[in-house]
Amino acid sequence: MVFSSFPTIKLKQKYIYYHCTWAYGKNKRTNLKYYKEQEFLEQLAEAVKAIQIDSKFKKRILKAIQDLNIQEQDFQKENISRLTVDAEKIRNKIGQYIRINLMEC
Repeated sequence: MVFSSFPTIKLKQKYIYYHCTWAYGKNKRTNLKYYKEQEFLEQLAEAVKAIQIDSKFKKRILKAIQDLNIQEQDFQKENISRLTVDAEKIRNKIGQYIRINLMEC
């Protein structure tokens, strides 16, 4: 496995390269090889595929994600409602300002 908790990134022209930093007191090695981003992502994908989650836990995860999604939707609806009210107040103030200034003319 190439990556660690904190991979370093090196930009070269159009590619991104990674290597392990051996953070948190692990043995430091010299001449660490840099890997292209695609190679890094392929190794990461293999590691993720190796993770096994039982169906009961999968259902709990899915339920938590759905609950968070509902909370996010409610939050967005509340924000839209609040912003709509604020926009209407601003429109009314602009209308009042215009009427006052037109009366002065």
